[in-house]
Amino acid sequence: MPRSVKAAAASTRVVPRVLRLFAERGVAIAPLIAALGLPRQAASAAELALAPEDFERLIAAGARALADPLLALHLPELLEWPSYNVGELVARASPTLRAAFQRVVRYASLFYAHLSFGCEESAQEFVLTQRLRNGAPGGRYGNEYGLATTLFHARSLSGVAVQPRRVFFAHAAPPELEAIRAHFGTRDVSFERGENGIAFALSDIDRPTLAPDARLLATAEQLAERALADAPPAHDFVALLAAQMRAALPDGAPSASALSRQLRLGTRTLRRRLEAHGTSYQALLERVRQEAALAALRDPHVPLSEVARRAGFADQAAFSRAFRRWHGVAPGAYRRGLVDPTE
Repeated sequence: MPRSVKAAAASTRVVPRVLRLFAERGVAIAPLIAALGLPRQAASAAELALAPEDFERLIAAGARALADPLLALHLPELLEWPSYNVGELVARASPTLRAAFQRVVRYASLFYAHLSFGCEESAQEFVLTQRLRNGAPGGRYGNEYGLATTLFHARSLSGVAVQPRRVFFAHAAPPELEAIRAHFGTRDVSFERGENGIAFALSDIDRPTLAPDARLLATAEQLAERALADAPPAHDFVALLAAQMRAALPDGAPSASALSRQLRLGTRTLRRRLEAHGTSYQALLERVRQEAALAALRDPHVPLSEVARRAGFADQAAFSRAFRRWHGVAPGAYRRGLVDPTE
């Protein structure tokens, strides 16, 4: 059988808050932090990068330590959030639950890097679905946390203890089925489906939110659209890696091993995934450096030495040689408009 490929780590605000919650409840978090390969001060960070399967390990360990097999269902009510990101703000400023969840689907990649959301509507119900972008079914705790968070927000946004018509999960049924039914308030809970989902009656999904704000919504939505345009698709591994390369270039061209550590992947795994997309680390790095160089050269106020730095070169001479190899013309000539390498 082919080996399953571990999803790359993505930054999230959830992990540090989970670690702080564990510590407050007497759980020794140092061994957890070490086992997951996180920084020693992980609990005090604003965000941390973690792969879905490592998030599963984290919550499973907490569930055992706290003797709470339903910990993932309880977490949305236990975690504190001092602020919202722009995607969340758009949802909270929406006039109805339907409008809020439709915006969650659109802007999900801005705050749930590993999850893909969808929504469907019939004559009887509105169904919000979620799945891992890499196609895996996901583990119990991650799936439960995702749907419990959806229900928590439906209730907090509307001020009503809405109950879903049905709930379904991608993972196998756990022993605590009755407790899960009680948490969601429905007997219709199923497992081993192709994705996770929660269905609401249309009368519930059309409930007004407690604090709609048209002006805030308009402003936040503009920012969210801009962020969406600037962000690479979270499910596109090549785009994700290219974005990491681009961010690292001003400090020098990053090595495959350095970015592998940043994404919490093995170097062989990283190279294997790039090969599956028909490229290589060096080819992608060359492309990103060219893009960075051309973007900087279009600004006449950026000196060539700074263009070289932004493209990850230690000196201008090395950059000039590389640019000539890429486009057959010196970077200064390109800037003066004598030759357009894109033609």
